[in-house]
Amino acid sequence: MNKTLRVVQMIDDLEIGGAEKLVVSLARQAAAVGLDLTVVSLNSAFDQVILDELTACNVEYIFFPAAHLMNLRRLIRLAQYLRRGGFDLVQCHLGYANIVGVLAARLAGLPVIGTLHSTGNLSDYPHAAILWLEGQILRYLAQRVVAVGQIVAEAFRSRLAPKEIQVIFNPAPPPMSFTPEQRRLVRQEVGCEASCPLLISVGRFAPPKGYHDLIEALSLLRETHPHFVMLMAGDGPLFDEICQAALQKGLDGQIRFLGFRDDVPLLLAASDIFVSSSHWEGLPLAVLEAMQVGLPIVATAVGDIPHIVAQDAGLIVPPHAPPRLAEAIASLLDSPSRRTEMGRAAQARVRQEYSAEAWIQKMMRLYAEALLQERQPV
Repeated sequence: MNKTLRVVQMIDDLEIGGAEKLVVSLARQAAAVGLDLTVVSLNSAFDQVILDELTACNVEYIFFPAAHLMNLRRLIRLAQYLRRGGFDLVQCHLGYANIVGVLAARLAGLPVIGTLHSTGNLSDYPHAAILWLEGQILRYLAQRVVAVGQIVAEAFRSRLAPKEIQVIFNPAPPPMSFTPEQRRLVRQEVGCEASCPLLISVGRFAPPKGYHDLIEALSLLRETHPHFVMLMAGDGPLFDEICQAALQKGLDGQIRFLGFRDDVPLLLAASDIFVSSSHWEGLPLAVLEAMQVGLPIVATAVGDIPHIVAQDAGLIVPPHAPPRLAEAIASLLDSPSRRTEMGRAAQARVRQEYSAEAWIQKMMRLYAEALLQERQPV
């Protein structure tokens, strides 16, 4: 592709999450590969940091909120906007955009790509009918369908068959370096002395993250390893509930509930172990971020986590099993040298196999294929 390609990224909302971070990753790479991006959100909800990142990349964004998913007026306005905007291609992210965005793009006569970010657990959808409708629209109307991980693709294959689902793994964020003084100041801020192990978990406080299991695991861990501090960075609908659960377990002195933070890479760099207690996932960017700064991983065997966290880069335990999670964390607390070795292996793996440069080239090939298929039957 020699000319600038004008691509719309349509998404459910612009609050912080894995899909939104992926759109930001694309925005960072866009100019270098000749992409002119516009981001369309179907909801007025946003986190300012996402808007700031898009603005810094010279990417325009626009909101098309509506009271209901299948609001006909919004669908018509969207199709008109896409038709008149001089765009070449639309890529949709998450359930609502995979429905509304694909329909609007086809009405506008544009090729469209649907993107799958999770395994389609019913808890991710307000009603089973929406999951079914997403599958039907992607199957019959999208030029291409891409999944962010192998497990995500497998979860949708039977629903979308015979539609091909291409897998393009999420990229790791670009590497960043921090000084020992920066790390020291972070630990000082959260009240963690140099000799105290610092654990961290990053994610939205929502059912998929299994944070009640994490609180239970930390309560068990404290019985044998009372000397640790846990950082929990993120916000979401279960934030107050999880804080209360920690208080009831008497963990309020050891867990730091940080809320939303825009310095997650620095928090990770100051920590010793990354912990994920998820019940279901696609390919979590937080795990890739932790590996990028050289943290060993303790995580549940959900989604593509077992694929990206090789045996020498961390410990994988079953989901819904707080005792196993506590045991895995304890084993790394007992062996600082093992933590260091795993952290180095994690960093080497993510930089070799999940670089942003390799990812953007795969995305460009996907766009080229969708454009070639435009006039062919879907």
